[in-house]
Amino acid sequence: MADPPELTGAGDEVATAFAHYLMRSAVASTHALHLYEQVIGCVGRRQISPDTLHNSLMRFASARSAASQTNVAAAAKRFVDTMASLNVTHDTFFADLTAVATGDKQPRDVRRAYAKQLNTSLATTMTRAAGAWFELLGALDEERGRFAQAYLVDVLRSVNPIGFHGDVVELSGPVNSHVSTSVTLDNTLAERALIHCAVGDIRRADGVGPAFIPDLVFTPEAIIVEGANEAELSLSLWLDDAVYVPQSAYVGSLHITRDDAPRLDIPLRITPTAPTAQTLTAS
Repeated sequence: MADPPELTGAGDEVATAFAHYLMRSAVASTHALHLYEQVIGCVGRRQISPDTLHNSLMRFASARSAASQTNVAAAAKRFVDTMASLNVTHDTFFADLTAVATGDKQPRDVRRAYAKQLNTSLATTMTRAAGAWFELLGALDEERGRFAQAYLVDVLRSVNPIGFHGDVVELSGPVNSHVSTSVTLDNTLAERALIHCAVGDIRRADGVGPAFIPDLVFTPEAIIVEGANEAELSLSLWLDDAVYVPQSAYVGSLHITRDDAPRLDIPLRITPTAPTAQTLTAS
């Protein structure tokens, strides 16, 4: 016996709701999976330690848990409200039973009317219940994906590129302020040396955004160092908040050249911090 057309249509709608849920879940997890692969690669290259992963998770879970609980509670409430609104029992049903009992209505007439009405009601109830259920599952998957993405990006912001285990030129300070440091350049040869310093492309350590050349100012632009001597090179930079994101490390290298000798690259790391009260007032 073929299913009533109302139930056949309801089955199709439930299948469609399930397919939409699968697509929603896949989208929610794809970016997090990509970030997870980056983190695992960084761990394998010893750019992130297991302790960093653990400490970051504990800190991030503590900061994010309240917002996640609020989102999950809101999704659960929407599901409960939808289920509560489903009218699976008609008020007229008991009145019709009473009419049959008193002989005011014929049983076959009531049965025939309710057979069609039951199929329609069941189809509507099944469709709405399934839609509410898959909407809840999708909302939970999206919240889990948002949590994972935010956590993994937070971890990747602490990544040091390969080669940053030795000497590093550090520039750090609040955005919308000048930061500076100095580099000691040694001339280990007997003759005088003319030394130039330049900067290559930098980019965020977490890989977000394009690479660019920072507006570093070198003082002096060129240094003459006598044999077996040393000189100081000053570096300064304006941390424009239109360029630099607070708490995100930017990495690259300084290029040191001496006459016709091979170029020496020194790792460079720029770490903007949140603006202080003074810089906020000044801006």
